[in-house]
Amino acid sequence: MKLFLVLFLALFFSSGLFDSVLAESSNVFISEFAAITAGTKEYPDWIEIYNTSNETISIEGWHIKDSTDSNKITLSGCIKPKSFRKFDFSNKLNNSGDQIRLINANSNLVESVNYFSEIVPKHEINQSTLKDLSSGNWESNLSPTPTNTACSQSLPGVSTLSVSLSEIYPNPEKDEQEWVEIYNPNNSTVVLDSWYFVDSANHKKPLIGSVGAKKYKAFYFTSGWLNNTGDTVSLFNPSRKLVEKYSYPKGSNNSSFARNNAGKWLSTITPTPNGENKITGSSSNALSATKNSATDNSPDIVSTTGLDTTVDYLSGSFQFEQPTTSEPSKDLGEVAGISKGSNRSSISTVLISAGLAFIATAIAWPFLEKYKIV
Repeated sequence: MKLFLVLFLALFFSSGLFDSVLAESSNVFISEFAAITAGTKEYPDWIEIYNTSNETISIEGWHIKDSTDSNKITLSGCIKPKSFRKFDFSNKLNNSGDQIRLINANSNLVESVNYFSEIVPKHEINQSTLKDLSSGNWESNLSPTPTNTACSQSLPGVSTLSVSLSEIYPNPEKDEQEWVEIYNPNNSTVVLDSWYFVDSANHKKPLIGSVGAKKYKAFYFTSGWLNNTGDTVSLFNPSRKLVEKYSYPKGSNNSSFARNNAGKWLSTITPTPNGENKITGSSSNALSATKNSATDNSPDIVSTTGLDTTVDYLSGSFQFEQPTTSEPSKDLGEVAGISKGSNRSSISTVLISAGLAFIATAIAWPFLEKYKIV
C-alpha cells in the first residue's frame, strides 16, 4: 500500500499537473497570455484574466508577477461579470518559459501558471496560449483575442459607494471569535475586496466578498487582535482612504459596542452579528461608550461617518430595543437580621461559641457535683 502511494505521488508531481494551479477559491483566473511578442512598447507581452461570476469584482491592489517579485504590475479598477481584462506586461515574460502569478489585494496567490510545459503549450510570435473556458485546458492560439472590457470606477462597490462600521465584539466568550460588523446603507451590493480594518497597533485585516443592499456582515477574527481593555477599529476603502474609525472603551465579557439609529455608539449585552443591532442593558453601561470619531486631519482622510446621508435611518433600516433603566438584582435573597456579606461569618461565630461552652461544661461538671455546687 505504501509503495502504491509513493508511486502515485511521484506520478502526480511529475506529470505537470502543477504547471497551472488555482491556489485558492476564486472567480477570477488567467485566461490568455502572449509571452513571445515583437518585444516593443507597441507590442509588449500581455496577460488576460476572466471573471466567471455574475458579480462585478474589484481588482484594486491586485498584482501580476512573473517568477520574481521585481517584475510585476499593480492592477486597479474592477472586472465585470463574465468579462475579460487585458494588461500589458512590458515585455517581462521570458520567451523560453516562465511563471505568471495572479495575486489578490490580500497578498494571496489566486493562480500560478508555469509555461511552457506539457499542459501549457508554447506559441509562436504574434500568437498566444489560451485557456479553453469549457474544459480548462491550455492550447496554442493562432489568432490571439486579447479583450479588455471597460469597468468604470463608478460601479457599485469599487469606490463611490461606502459602508459603515456597525458593531464590534472585542471580548468574546471562551472558544468564540472576535468580530467586526459593517452595514451597507446603499440600494446596491458593495464589493468589499480590497477594503480592510486596522487596529490601534496598525495590524491590518483585509475584507473579502460583498455585502448586500441594506444588509449587515460580520467579519470574524482569532481572539487577541482586538484589546479587551479598549482599542480603535478603522475602516479603509480600496483607495486606502479612511472611511470611519471608532475607539471603544473597556467592555464586559460577551458584550459588544453597537451603533444606534442616531449613529451613536452604545454598549449592548445582546450582540447581533449579521443582523440588526439591539441595544440592551443598563443605561449607565450603554452610555459608557464614546461617540464615533473620524478626527484625523490628514488629506487622505474622508471626514465623514461613512453613512449615506441620503438614507433615512429612522425609517426601518435599523431597529433597536431601548436600554433598560436599571440592572436586575443579582441577590438571591437575604436572611432577616443579618446584613449582606456578613451572614456566613456571623453564623460560624455562634456555632463555635456554643461548641466551646458545651466542652467547658462537660469538663467542669464532675467537680461541681463533687463539691455540691450544683
